Amino acid sequence: MIIKSADEKQLVLETLEQLRQRPDATDTQRKTVEKEIKIFRAGIKGEEESAYLIDFDFKASKNTAVIHDLRLESNGRVAQIDHLLIHRKLTVFVLETKHFNCKRSSTDAIDYADQSGVSRG
Repeated sequence: MIIKSADEKQLVLETLEQLRQRPDATDTQRKTVEKEIKIFRAGIKGEEESAYLIDFDFKASKNTAVIHDLRLESNGRVAQIDHLLIHRKLTVFVLETKHFNCKRSSTDAIDYADQSGVSRG
């Protein structure tokens, strides 16, 4: 059963977009905000895809409760959990979603470089 769906993230994106469009923003600031928007959108996409798959399996479950986008605050500190699954036997799964995307090019069978320029081999 789904106890809580993910929070709406549109307000954060709108705020970032407003910062990017400020007339007094420098090129460096705009690039920084654009990078943050790109990372944030990728994170949203990853969390939505994960939530879809989790919900598909557990929406009708009578044994597992699902909480998406849980925010915990204690003594001025904050923790955010992407997905929390609690089974009726008190087995708990804390899931953190990551969304990675990079382009790779192969130079031979052993060495390759990713888009960040880091060579591995």
